[in-house]
This record gives sequence, C-alpha cells and structure tokens, in this order.
Amino acid sequence: MALQETLLKPSCTSNIRGYSILRKDCNTGERSCGGVALLINHATPFSPVLIRTLLQAVAVQVSIFSTVTICNVYLPPNAPLNFRELQELIDQLPSPFILLGDFNAHHLLWGCQDVNSRGKVIEKLLTELTSPC
Repeated sequence: MALQETLLKPSCTSNIRGYSILRKDCNTGERSCGGVALLINHATPFSPVLIRTLLQAVAVQVSIFSTVTICNVYLPPNAPLNFRELQELIDQLPSPFILLGDFNAHHLLWGCQDVNSRGKVIEKLLTELTSPC
C-alpha cells in the first residue's frame, strides 16, 4: 500500500499489525507536512532500496513471482520541480520499476481539464521513458 501526505513527524512511531512500514517524513520543524510511506505485508519478501534525493520518496524491491521495484513519491503542489530531479530519482531505481504517488500534476493526457508545469515535466518524463532509444 502506498500512502502520500502521511503528515507524520520523524518522532512518530507507527505500527500496523501484519505490515512492515517504510517511510520518509517531511521534516520542517514543528509542523507536520507531506511525507510518504509504503506498507508491505509480512508475507511479501522485500528489501528497501536506498535512494539519494531531496524529493519525498521511498522505494522497495518486492519479490512475488518476480522482483519489481516500487517507488512512492509525493510532490507538494507549491514546491519547485524540475525534470532533472525526477530523472535522477528514476536513474537510481532498479528495473523493472513502478513509479507511483501524488505528483500534483495536471495534463490532458490523464484526463485533466488543464495542463500545469508539473504536468509538462511528467509528460516529458513519460515520453523519454517510453522512447525506443
């Protein structure tokens, strides 16, 4: 299970019976904000993936029928975002991978009525990831 905007402080410990929790909290002092978490069932073999990024992101490799990397990202709506940050994150993910989360990105490609700058960044990223060369 992937959660965004968990609003957990680093000092908060959380346990959900039957699940391991991997999380990255947004640390802005006293105020809770953002944050991401992945909850993995205890029956699912997994290993955390170390990613170096300032983005709110957490990644894990799970092994069910095969091994796949799952990366959960939260991009706050008012924080600046550039293509390079996302590309550097993706470059660290073992293939195959699933990138999911709350990108606060609007684009006609996924049914929004408008296109924002984040939508353009994500669209460019998708185009480059799916190009044959």
